[in-house]
Amino acid sequence: MGKNEKNENKTENKIQSFPTIDDALQISTDLNEILIKLSEFKYPLEVRKIGKGVRNMSGKERESRKIEIRSKTYYFDLLTAKNGNQYLKITESRSKGEGKEEERSSIIIFEESAKEFADAVSDMVSKLE
Repeated sequence: MGKNEKNENKTENKIQSFPTIDDALQISTDLNEILIKLSEFKYPLEVRKIGKGVRNMSGKERESRKIEIRSKTYYFDLLTAKNGNQYLKITESRSKGEGKEEERSSIIIFEESAKEFADAVSDMVSKLE
C-alpha cells in the first residue's frame, strides 16, 4: 500500500461529529431564554449587542415617558415619521395574567391635532375632579 492510500484510510476512519437531538434541545432552550429577555425591552427589534451593553439601532433617540398603574403600563413616545413629521404614540400594555403575554393597544396623535387632543383630555380630566 502506498503512502497516499494509508492517509485516505485514516481520513475515512475518523468519526465525524454531528449535532444530536440533545444539542438541538439545548440550543432551543438557550434561544427561548434569550427571547424572553429580549421581549422585556420596549423595542426588542432594535436591540443590538455592542460590547457589554445594548443600543438603539434606529439611530434616533426617542423622547419617551412611562407610567405604571397596577397591571397596566402606559408609554408616551414622541416619534418622527419618514417624512420628518413628528407624532405622539400612546401605548397601553396590560397583563393578561401570570405567565401570559401582554396585550397592547396604541393610538397615534399627529402634530396637527395634538393641541385639540390635549385640550379634550384636559377638559375631561378636570371633570373627574
